[in-house]
Amino acid sequence: MCVKQESFVHHLCISGEDDIEDATSCIPAYVCYRTDWDITSLQSTPNKIQDERCGSKTLCVKPGYNDICSDFTTTITSETCVSSSFSFTKSISIDFLNPSEINQTVPNKVPVEINTKLPPNCKSLSIDYNCWEHGRVRESKTLSELEPFTDYSCTGEIKDNDGIIKKKTTAPVQFNIHCDLTIINTQNSTNTSIELSWTTTSQKCKDVPRHLQKLSYNCICSDVSNQKHKSTAEKQPSGGTCNVTGLKPYTDYTCEVQPIYNNKIVAQSNPVKQRPEIG
Repeated sequence: MCVKQESFVHHLCISGEDDIEDATSCIPAYVCYRTDWDITSLQSTPNKIQDERCGSKTLCVKPGYNDICSDFTTTITSETCVSSSFSFTKSISIDFLNPSEINQTVPNKVPVEINTKLPPNCKSLSIDYNCWEHGRVRESKTLSELEPFTDYSCTGEIKDNDGIIKKKTTAPVQFNIHCDLTIINTQNSTNTSIELSWTTTSQKCKDVPRHLQKLSYNCICSDVSNQKHKSTAEKQPSGGTCNVTGLKPYTDYTCEVQPIYNNKIVAQSNPVKQRPEIG
């Protein structure tokens, strides 16, 4: 076990360990000791507090984040008395952990991962996350079920290796992963149509579009008067194709591919200018 030691120095003689009693229960997450000695000089020491909930003769120390799941030793010593030094060791359990102090990384890619940093001495602890989509709080999902372009809030349950929940929950992690979709266009034209084909890639969302089943595309070609011609795309293993028809020959059109996920426009390709001509 890792051992952390804190030292208190008192100015009155110590007659024995019986003069000091454990008062840890008076303030959550603090190690506290009560004595009838003068402790005024110690009450302003960093990480040590005297709290009215514990009485004027009690001094408390807050164990650090890295002290959790280890033995924490407090040594109380008198400066004016010979052999007046006593050590008290307390096991700092997971009950001392403040979940708000757990460092959690906000995910930015799919598959979703939330990396957490638990106290290093708590080797047997892990975190299981449950997530809820915005507006659908009754439907819990695991990290592996989460999709991009969706607002989520996730909280983690702290568990031991034996599966026992420690009745502590992490602070909520809120995020929406926007896949950085890149559309690479190629095109061919006839006198009244433009055919577009493309590949779709993403650094944040791998294996697009194979793993994004709700991803679809629209193709739009607009002339200088902003008259639009639309076509629904046919998905391909690496992207898609579409054929925009009903165009006028010798007319400039600006065409683009519009990715849609779950019926929402999520990105847009770079516009491509094309002129249908009579062959």
